[in-house]
Amino acid sequence: MNPVFKIIVVFCLFVTYCCSNAQKENTIMENNKDNISFSTDSGLITLNGKIADNNGQFVLDNGTKKTIIDSVFFFANFDVSRFQLQHFEKLIRLYEYTGEISIDINGNLFEIKEFQVTNLSRIGINSDAIIGYDVLKTKVFSLNFITQKMKFCESYSDSNYFIIPFIPTKDDYLKKINVSFFPSNGQNGKTGKFIFDLGGGSGRDKKIDALFKHNFINSLKKDIKQLGKGSGKTIRNEAQSTQYQLDSAEIAGICVKPIMAVTFSMFFPEGEIDPIASENQDNDCDGFVGWHFFRDCEIIVDFKQNLLLIRNARNE
Repeated sequence: MNPVFKIIVVFCLFVTYCCSNAQKENTIMENNKDNISFSTDSGLITLNGKIADNNGQFVLDNGTKKTIIDSVFFFANFDVSRFQLQHFEKLIRLYEYTGEISIDINGNLFEIKEFQVTNLSRIGINSDAIIGYDVLKTKVFSLNFITQKMKFCESYSDSNYFIIPFIPTKDDYLKKINVSFFPSNGQNGKTGKFIFDLGGGSGRDKKIDALFKHNFINSLKKDIKQLGKGSGKTIRNEAQSTQYQLDSAEIAGICVKPIMAVTFSMFFPEGEIDPIASENQDNDCDGFVGWHFFRDCEIIVDFKQNLLLIRNARNE
């Protein structure tokens, strides 16, 4: 299976399950380039901005390698002849273009020379673009999930923060961190390596913190509560999800509780597979943690130095 397709499908599964009721929200932005309001009401991190002077609503997702522009927005606002089509993935109608394009997030300017275009509503995302790792890696930024403010930082102080080095993967844009999960009353915990994925969603009614590989959840299953199952279809196959509740998790001494997690199975003619354990994913990885895992925190993300800084912001 094409690697691009696999990544899109896994992303699609996580977002479609978690954010099936996501709608486009109006995000109020302050007139301060260093203090940007964002919203998580739709289940994703959304904010307003501009692509080449065209106003739009964007999703932040470092788990997407290249910025993806919604096809309706793109073809309505741009002269396509300015760009060179490099590839077209027919099955998922994903275009890959080269050509300079500017992104403005409340006065913070970015230039990209490669981007993708697809119909985002087909994967459950009602926004005009997904701002990917190609943009987010260029500047240090902070996200405070209590105040729902974002800042791009020229420099920062690490005082009062726990510093977590990202663990490298074979795909540079995917970053792992160590997280410990405790199934019941802080007992019988297990530590794993999880991909840090701000685009991992949490729907209006489904507060999902993590996506687990089957073998990770199986090592905890006797002590955790299964909440239910769901099913649906992706572009070319059927999928099934199972939701679990765990007592808590711990990262750098910060306790997060309770924890809601899901596993997925995909069903092909040749049988059932775990999409997170597929051949194009990092084998030394136990799943993903999404933005909702950090709901009580402020984080600073420094992809240039491969660092995640975190502090508890709930009791300020």
